[in-house]
Amino acid sequence: MAGNGNKIRIAVVGAGISGLSAAYRVLSMSKAAAVETDLRVFEGADSVGGVLRTELVNNRIVEHGPDSWVASKPDVMELVEDLGLTEQVISTNETNRRSLIACDGELHPLPDGFVMLAPSRLIPFALSPLFSLSGKFRMALDMVTPPKTDDSDESVETFVLRRFGREALDKIVQPMVGGIYVGDVAKLSARSTLTQFVEMEQRQGSVIKGLMARKDNAHERTASGARYSMFVTLKNGVSTLSRALEAAIGLDRIEKNSTVTSVRKLDSGRWSVEAAGGSSEFDAVIMATPAFVTAQIVSDANANLASDLEKIETSSAAVINLLYKRADIPRGLDGFGFVVPVTEKRTILAASFISNKFKGRAPEDCVAVRAFVGGVLQPEHLKLSDADLVKLARADLEYYLGVKAEPLSQLVNRYPASMPQYNLGHAERVQKIISEVNQMPGVFLAGSSYNGVGIPDCITSGTRAALAAVEYARTISKLESVAT
Repeated sequence: MAGNGNKIRIAVVGAGISGLSAAYRVLSMSKAAAVETDLRVFEGADSVGGVLRTELVNNRIVEHGPDSWVASKPDVMELVEDLGLTEQVISTNETNRRSLIACDGELHPLPDGFVMLAPSRLIPFALSPLFSLSGKFRMALDMVTPPKTDDSDESVETFVLRRFGREALDKIVQPMVGGIYVGDVAKLSARSTLTQFVEMEQRQGSVIKGLMARKDNAHERTASGARYSMFVTLKNGVSTLSRALEAAIGLDRIEKNSTVTSVRKLDSGRWSVEAAGGSSEFDAVIMATPAFVTAQIVSDANANLASDLEKIETSSAAVINLLYKRADIPRGLDGFGFVVPVTEKRTILAASFISNKFKGRAPEDCVAVRAFVGGVLQPEHLKLSDADLVKLARADLEYYLGVKAEPLSQLVNRYPASMPQYNLGHAERVQKIISEVNQMPGVFLAGSSYNGVGIPDCITSGTRAALAAVEYARTISKLESVAT
């Protein structure tokens, strides 16, 4: 490697959306800087994309993992444009843009303008039959409740109870926030999972006042729950993105079925990456694997870092895709889906009416439903067979939707240890991890384990890691060439 001039060597470990984004940006940055780059991507599985999985089943698009992303974050849309996919972007359908809440066997719409845990419009909230009069009064007290005076972290449960009360927690926040992270609101960090709401409390003294003052409040007027007007996907499914990245990076640069076992610092200052096919030397290494996997890989190089990484817990979940004849569902599907509070004591965490959400996801006379099970609070369900999971999911759909007919098709996908848990102290934990990584010059982290679990967050983390890795590798190369 000595005297390699302008050539830099960078490894990316993991070919999920974070790793693919990092690899793509390494190449694009290097090209812009006219720096020759030897890039290699290591992936332990036989395909790329991680949880981004789209399948064509009987000429319909089936999403096994995430089905969309928020378009307001710039890195993802910039990447879509760079890859020539802009014309394939589709938005959510304009009708039925609302979330439903399961309560006592019925599905109730969240009032217009209700954003995750609080209303941005008071009249629809006041008229909603979802909340009791006492529950509404308690939630409204957020507008006069003083903000927390210290900067200590608190759980989502504590934050919501303090500002909105028990009914808001049990009916809304537990199923919605707990469903996003498939986690426990008593453990999840408010600072790390409800960041914008915690900031609203500090800036405006009230979450409701913060929502009402937001300039983009008009977007909430025809939606409830998630800000559905801002969600987009690709015409042929989200894995179009990972396939396009794979093609742009080049198949010759991606080593599939190649599990990295360790990274080791060399006397030259570079890093040896050990994989099934042997060891290779790189100027910089981007670790785009889940925290617990990264911990195993770096354990010999930095035991303290490995220990901190292992403290980021994970949860497992399964996605059950079901297709029904529309005529077999007696109750109207007047929303994009519903969430199920743990107090309902059912199996599914939520159900998404994906054919309501996006065009082309089911024939006109059919309804495609995605049910979600598992998570921190119900890990025992992941031990069941696929047949049993389908049976339980169907029972819940019959309970809430009245559908008794056999589905036309059913597909189960499991994602073990796939969702990082941003539990209490997560921000401090990540800062400590960053401090440890800084003791390993040339190693960089990316992925959902640290600063965001959505597709845009993963792409941003990959982009940042790529920029840092290229700059570091160029510095190392320049120093060596001067020395030689």
